[in-house]
Amino acid sequence: MKKIFATLLCPVLLAGCSFLDEENYTEFDSGTFFKDPKNVEYVVNGCYDQLQQVAPALHVHTEIPTDYVCVSPNKQNASETLWHNGVFSYNDSYPTNTWERLYSLIYNCNYLIDNIGQATLDEQLRNRYVAEARFLRGWAYLMLTNLFRDVPLRTTSAYKNAMYDEPLTSQEKIYDFLIEDLEYAEAHLYEFSFGRSFPEGTGIYDDGERMRASVDAAIGMQALAYLYRAGNDSSSPWWEKARDKAAQLIERCGGAGAALSSGWLADSYYGLFHGTTRYGQENLFAVYYSNSAKGEGSNIANNWAIYTRYSKAVNAGFRRFTNQWYQKHFAGHYDKRNAEGLMHEIQNNAGAKFIFPDLTNFTIDVGVAPGEGYTNPIGSNPTAKAYGPWLSKYNDENAPSSGCCETGLVLLRYADVLLIFAEAENELSPASVAAYEALNAVRARAGVGDAPAGMDQAAFRTFVLEEREREFFGESKRLFDLNRREMYGTKIRESATATEYANVNRERNYEVKWFDIPKVEVDANRAL
Repeated sequence: MKKIFATLLCPVLLAGCSFLDEENYTEFDSGTFFKDPKNVEYVVNGCYDQLQQVAPALHVHTEIPTDYVCVSPNKQNASETLWHNGVFSYNDSYPTNTWERLYSLIYNCNYLIDNIGQATLDEQLRNRYVAEARFLRGWAYLMLTNLFRDVPLRTTSAYKNAMYDEPLTSQEKIYDFLIEDLEYAEAHLYEFSFGRSFPEGTGIYDDGERMRASVDAAIGMQALAYLYRAGNDSSSPWWEKARDKAAQLIERCGGAGAALSSGWLADSYYGLFHGTTRYGQENLFAVYYSNSAKGEGSNIANNWAIYTRYSKAVNAGFRRFTNQWYQKHFAGHYDKRNAEGLMHEIQNNAGAKFIFPDLTNFTIDVGVAPGEGYTNPIGSNPTAKAYGPWLSKYNDENAPSSGCCETGLVLLRYADVLLIFAEAENELSPASVAAYEALNAVRARAGVGDAPAGMDQAAFRTFVLEEREREFFGESKRLFDLNRREMYGTKIRESATATEYANVNRERNYEVKWFDIPKVEVDANRAL
């Protein structure tokens, strides 16, 4: 597959999830269309195209309302300011966009599954195409149920069965459905070899297909689904499932102890999101973008940070991290995640450059770090601060505009699988040797040394959750972690002492933040 984001030829697919009760087949014959095997590939690629569109919306939705993210000092985005004040509405554009795009992805996957039987295809290839659709559908439902809890379960693309008039399905049944999708995906997806040997007859992707879902991704996504399903219940049976699926993938990848030497943890943390290195094996499931002048980038850098290393914008992007978060995790010691994941150079509108610290020197001089955080005054205005730190994971110095950054959005990577194993193993065998080994593999790549020895179960649990906070900042993980551990309100209230929240109401009387079903769905769905 040379171009995965092929133009969708199907008017039904282009209509997406409009929530309208209407026929849309007048100029399209699905039977004729699916008889051409090449068209089947176009439809599969169209599902990935929908994924490309939903990923930035999901990213915004899951980062803005968390404890460590705040809007810029100039409050350039009124909607984001409201979210930080805890003002949520079922008509908000953020959850609405995420909801609509996730269901558009589900619709396209259903359309493929419903119609692929009309195509003349090799059985292995047919099963793989269905497995790709079911993987994407399973991922979409995992996101939906962890944002909105009970949601409509739509399993067909047919209009005449009142698919849009679906009542809410319980979260437990949503989980059952999506895990079944992911299990099918594991059984029928192809592999990326990465030097491994597989039995004869195994489907192998070529190197040009790195965005496609693979067996590794399906196993890892099951581990993530079980982790989320276990929630905050130490006696949950899903901890064992999460641990075992993570262990299965870790064994396939040579073991936790070999994570760095085998390449399953990338040597360059920065490279996970940039250039050709982002296609490496750590990124189990990711969305990639082009930095062409056609505006095909993710636009993430436009919202988060300066899209080139040097910018004359005093306040780059709408959002950043709090100094409180920086001081807790990175100030005073070396950490590759700081050196390669945060902005280290800003140039203000007066032309003066501020270094926090120099990226190159900081990377080389192990043990040197900014002790005071990101609070240097900027320009001639003593009240203007270069409040930071700014995220640099998604920066693209070669982008023609901020909306054309080609950096990828990584939705699941091997470091996540190691930390899933460590967290789940700790619930089953508190602070075991195996749990420490998986945790320390991630820390070894960061260059920060092993975790403190002798922790009990509670201390280890807290440490792993904080390790996830250090490892995955800005990667659409934080809201899910806060919710599943029932600490959303607690962490939001704790953040009230951050300087950036001096005049912001951080009170929350709930520990799990479920978003309301969007108004567009409530208005259109007669079953609600």
